[in-house]
Amino acid sequence: MKVGELEIGIKRSKRSKTITVNIERDGSVNAVAPWNCSDDTIYKELQAREFLICKHVASRKAVCKAYVNRSFVNGQAFLFMGESYNLTISDKAKKPLEIIDNRFVLSDKYVHKAKEVFVKYYKKHGLPYIKERVEYYSKLVGREPVSVRIM
Repeated sequence: MKVGELEIGIKRSKRSKTITVNIERDGSVNAVAPWNCSDDTIYKELQAREFLICKHVASRKAVCKAYVNRSFVNGQAFLFMGESYNLTISDKAKKPLEIIDNRFVLSDKYVHKAKEVFVKYYKKHGLPYIKERVEYYSKLVGREPVSVRIM
């Protein structure tokens, strides 16, 4: 069903008693309506909510657009522990990845598998901080975790 600029998929349900609008992650819009509700009633209801639906679709698309696909080249910024570090690819690096002078230094031998190296680094260096936070919150809640690990 087309309402203004929006294409809204309509599903009917015998269990539903109200018209429900769902905005998916990709920005598509679906509505679930009662089985016995007429198309005209659905259209009028969706038309009344058109501004709100458009507003939520726009915010959903903005969130999806905010995702940054990182490339592993000199100067690319990466966040770690609340700080931004620029990447330097070096042939003199002693480790696959390390932080030197507020920069991520990646060995040129590991550029082909840079993503795996970053994931391993983040897990290794983030785990102690996560364990510290889990310990803090477990005292507040009064429960102890069996283990803390990053999958």
